[in-house]
Amino acid sequence: MDYGNWKINTGTYDYSIAEANTQYISFDLILRSKAATTLSLGPNSFAIGASEVEGTTEKPDGSKLTGNNVERKSDYGNFSRDAIVGAVRVAFLGFDDTLDADSYSTGTQDDKLNHTPSLLWVPRPDLYLNNNGSDLSTSGWSLNTGVTSGQTFNLQSQAMNDTAYSTYRHQYYNIYNLNNPQDTADVVTDESDYVHISSKDTEGNEYHLNDTVELIRLDKPKTVRENNEEVTYYYGKVRVRIWVEGTDSESRRALSKGKFKFNFDLTTN
Repeated sequence: MDYGNWKINTGTYDYSIAEANTQYISFDLILRSKAATTLSLGPNSFAIGASEVEGTTEKPDGSKLTGNNVERKSDYGNFSRDAIVGAVRVAFLGFDDTLDADSYSTGTQDDKLNHTPSLLWVPRPDLYLNNNGSDLSTSGWSLNTGVTSGQTFNLQSQAMNDTAYSTYRHQYYNIYNLNNPQDTADVVTDESDYVHISSKDTEGNEYHLNDTVELIRLDKPKTVRENNEEVTYYYGKVRVRIWVEGTDSESRRALSKGKFKFNFDLTTN
């Protein structure tokens, strides 16, 4: 970091690797089925700020994140710190096909983890934290809600300038593709096939995953004995990673200590 921790120094190799369950959440799901099948994440999946939850009805439409009386109100404006959910990312990664069912529960198999995720999910593109032109002030900030896919912003900050910033694109610093110390890393906008955004369900006013996304196959057989019978199950394993993306406009001190949660709609076919 440089400029008083406002900006990432993209021209250096002096960086550390993020640690699982310290800088980001990471856990494995091991699943089984009585028939070989495909595991998918369904459209009823969503992410929600804690202050958006009211009783048993959860509608992540952003309306409960703004106003003078929100929970965990930010010192920077009339909005909730829970809008940090707008900067959250989720990835689902499969494992090398050479693994079998018995090996799934033995160790972490980090060396067998796929590098390209089956799904990289931007769950709350409807939110945009607007510094209104000044990073150096703790006043004058605002939170845009209900942002649509065609809407762009003039993001001017100490960390990044983008005259056509879109909350519906995933951005990251391209550190790992540096070829030599003279190279300079860039902010990369990733619009590849495995990046999925959430879309708004106009009937329920909710942001859900915009379609069903296939994650992994449950196709590794293992026979076990149950009730004095031999039963064959088909296993699969997927790693889930959840983090706050540092290049996102909501990844700011103004939203620190915000709270959020997820609903994963796992389906098979």
